[in-house]
Amino acid sequence: MALSSDQGKPGPQSIRAFIAIKLPDDVVGFLRQVQLALKKEGLDIKGLKWVAPENIHLTLKFLGNIKNTDIDAIGSAMQSAAAPFTPFTLSATGLGAFPSVKRPRVLWSGVGGDVEILARQHSRLDEQLSELGIEKENKKFKGHLTLGRIKGKVNPDSIIDAFSRCGNTASRGFVADRLYLIKSELKPGGPVYSDLLCVPMGVE
Repeated sequence: MALSSDQGKPGPQSIRAFIAIKLPDDVVGFLRQVQLALKKEGLDIKGLKWVAPENIHLTLKFLGNIKNTDIDAIGSAMQSAAAPFTPFTLSATGLGAFPSVKRPRVLWSGVGGDVEILARQHSRLDEQLSELGIEKENKKFKGHLTLGRIKGKVNPDSIIDAFSRCGNTASRGFVADRLYLIKSELKPGGPVYSDLLCVPMGVE
């Protein structure tokens, strides 16, 4: 069975979706405080849109638009990818920007803990989804938690300075034990997420 995904507007029989690891409430609260600290350090600037803390998640695979009829097949691929992995521990730590601090478009918190296991989990998921016809990632996976997105030009020195004052803390460790298939609906007030599937790790 071959699936395909695209990045455009979903049609009546399709949805915009991604696969992610969700964060516990205290880590969400930690990231909220990081955002507030960055704002106080001068990053409450025009062109920077902060992600609502409750919407922050660890994305493993953005699928784009998929058909409703493909959800079961994607769920099976997720189960095959999650089964060999027992739960592992991650944390939110450090700060960075894509593609670079000097040309920032995305501000993020890094991921610490069992990052090698996370990378293997991502690789297996990518492989399982590729068997359905979903294209593999063409760049090395770097786990991150998106804090904000920038449109237009900003002074990179202000970001570097804010990062240097706010980037030396880390959240408590949290257990990554489930993969979620999440529906994303783009609304005027921001995206609205809803869970479609939840797949536990380590279950055959």
